[in-house]
Order: sequence, then C-alpha cells, then structure tokens
Amino acid sequence: PIWLVGVVELPGLVRKMLAALSDPIRSLVHAPEDLADRFDVFGCVVPDAWIREPIPLDDSRVSVVRRPRDQASATQEVLRGFDGNYPAESVIVGVPDTGLVPFLERGLSEVGVPHRFAGGTPLKETGPVRLLQALGEYCDGWSFQAFSALLRHPDLHDLVEKAAAEIPGSPAEAANGELTAADFPGEGFAPEVFTAGEPSAGTGMEVTGALTVVDRFQTRHLQSSASGPLPGEDRDARRTRALVGNLHRALGLEELKGIRRMSEWIPDLLEILVSVYGGAPLDRSNSTVRRMVDALDQIKRGATRLATLPDRLDGKTPCPDALAVLVSELTGPELSIPPDPEEHAVEMLGWLELPLDDAPAVILTGMN
Repeated sequence: PIWLVGVVELPGLVRKMLAALSDPIRSLVHAPEDLADRFDVFGCVVPDAWIREPIPLDDSRVSVVRRPRDQASATQEVLRGFDGNYPAESVIVGVPDTGLVPFLERGLSEVGVPHRFAGGTPLKETGPVRLLQALGEYCDGWSFQAFSALLRHPDLHDLVEKAAAEIPGSPAEAANGELTAADFPGEGFAPEVFTAGEPSAGTGMEVTGALTVVDRFQTRHLQSSASGPLPGEDRDARRTRALVGNLHRALGLEELKGIRRMSEWIPDLLEILVSVYGGAPLDRSNSTVRRMVDALDQIKRGATRLATLPDRLDGKTPCPDALAVLVSELTGPELSIPPDPEEHAVEMLGWLELPLDDAPAVILTGMN
C-alpha cells in the first residue's frame, strides 16, 4: 500500500504513475470531513474550490512592515505580546520565504529566545563544500584573486597560520645564508634571499598579518596570476611568494594539474580534505564539529559515487571540472545538515509543514 500524507499537489507524471498502480493508495488529509469535496482523489487541493473561501483573519492580527529586519522586529513584538502565556515549544514561526531565516534567527537571538529552523543548514553552505568551491575557482586558472579568497576560508586558518609561520625571517634560517628552490616548492616560485633587519628566525606571521601582506602585494603589483614568477623585490613580495609556495605544498595543489579520469581525481581531492580537517577533534557534542563531520560524510558519499563510475561515463577532465561535478553532487534543496535537537525552542517551519504542526500559537512571516 502507498500512503500520501499532507500532499498538496503532484506533478502530472507522478499522478499518471500512481493511477497506473494496482496497489491501494491512501491519502491522509488534515481537514474536516465536510470539506472532502475540496480535495481530489490523491488528497491534493482543488484550487477552484478554495478561491472564494473567506479567511477569518482580523486586521488587528496583521502587521504590515517594509523590510526583512522589520519582520524580525515584528516577530519579537508578537512574542512579547504573548506575555509568557506560551512556552517556546508551543510557538512556531512560519517562514514561507527561507531568505528571511537569517534575519529571524538574529532577531530571536537578540531577545534570548531559543529557536530552531527545521530546514537545517544547506550542505552547499557548509565549510567543507565551500572549500571545494574555492579550490575549484583557484585551480581554474590559478588567479591571484582566487588565491586571496582561498586564504580567507575560515577552515584554512590553521594551515595558513602554519604556512605563514614557516616563512624564513633571516639568512640564518637557510644553509650558508641562502634559500634554494627546494624551500619554495611549486611551479614558478623562485627562491629568495632574506636580508638582515627583517623579523628574527621563528617569529613568523599570524593569519591576519599574512592576509595584510598579500593585500599590500596585490595593491602594489596588481598581479593577475598566482602561478609563475611573482614580481617585486620588496619584503611583501618575497613573503607572498613564500606563502603561496608553502600553502601549495601543505594542500598538495601541484597534484591538481593536468587531465585525468574523474575517478582518478577523487583520491587527491579527498586527501586535501584530510589535510584540512584530519586533525580536528571529533567532539560531536559540539554543534559546529557535528555539522563539519556530517558535511564531510555527505561529501564522501558523493565522491564514492564518482569514484565508481562505469568506464563509459568516467571521462577525462581537468580538475576544475571534476570539482564542479563533485560540488553539483552536493547541491540541492534536499541536501542539508539537520539542526541540533532543541526540546524547548521556537520552531521555524516552511509553508507546507505549518498545517501539520499542532502548536497553539503561530506567527506567519512573509505573507504578501
């Protein structure tokens, strides 16, 4: 038997498929029996039957505001108007437009109201997937702008800090007072000799300092590419060359050149994720860590599908295209990280979920 629960509408192809089945189909509709003629055989609404149905909504219950953040403020006011008559778990906020969620979350946090968005965090907005996107943009032409964006990815903080700290500060750090090409791995990264008077050995730079150095270098030289010799003999130029080389080595970016089969790219791409996330403590009681682990788990599943493609589909491609295909496997409205469980919280629900919730108090936003 097939059960349809709270189905509002069905695509034509699905209707034909259901009509062709011999097994029984049962629809559960959340409505009184005397309204049965306003739903079709599959439990979907009959639009014409609802066009002239009056909605008993008093004007005093409607607040008209102008901007998204005003809707968050109006939601706060309604909550205050409840005057403590409803606990948090007895209140839901309807959010037909998910673009309002960040504003509502910020507004509820400001007044100390625990909240939970049932839609969770889209997988494409998690740190690991955004890192794959940033890598794809960088290795697609190795532009300096994309390198600068990659440096700013929050999940790369530790690697960037390590790469910055390894930049030599004086000739004493190199054998015989000179640096060789081996000190700056990566195509086109020329060795440098650091002059006296610069920071002493072991001082290194913090991440903020490294970003400042890179920005100053770009402002001075307007460099278009991070591949090949980087110009300049000033200290910022030498440090930028070292930083690019160190980060390439830490992430293994030199392995992302050339053309290979899709399945052959997957191990190197996963190895980059291991180098970034492999050292993180896996405390799943921490919500940030849990989201990271869940995202990596979904990436692994997507990568496994691509690594096991049949030969006729496993075509040769450059790395940027392989990364784009992998990211496309991780993008879609159904791919999300579920929110943390919160027993006493105001739930934020989408349009279709609202009728199925039995909370006594509902605040509906975005009602245009």
